Amino acid sequence: MVNLKKDTVEHEFVNSALSRADRIRFAISDSGWSDRVPGAAGFRDILTELLRDWGTGLDLQLYEEGVTYFLGGQNRVLAEAEVFTSNYSLGHQRIHLAAPGVAFLLTALHEGESNFETHIHRFLSHTNLEAVLWANISLKRVRFTRITAQRTARTATEK
Repeated sequence: MVNLKKDTVEHEFVNSALSRADRIRFAISDSGWSDRVPGAAGFRDILTELLRDWGTGLDLQLYEEGVTYFLGGQNRVLAEAEVFTSNYSLGHQRIHLAAPGVAFLLTALHEGESNFETHIHRFLSHTNLEAVLWANISLKRVRFTRITAQRTARTATEK
């Protein structure tokens, strides 16, 4: 909110009913994380710094825009991933890249994280992506998870 009717411009960040102090009081869970994946360390550091500054509980698009900016901007981060079956191209899905072949994804799930993780695995199996760096941002906990593609060897008839 910006008030332009005073001698000086005043502003207040009004996007959450929680105070900033409440929003920056969160724990990080990273048992499924690995900084060895390209882009993983930078993605985690950037998002953690944004959350320590802005807090949790805000619109996911704000965090997505912030991470995108600090990873080099839309021209570098936004990409189209081909989605395919073993025989056909199904189209393209717009993704955010933390590094070539490594997407990042932000959610704010309060439950059903394991079901969502299953869907990420399915998505990966239908793309050429190597991994997805996933951060689930809830009010009191931020969970960082690295999900890698599990490719199976193709038979001679599939090649």
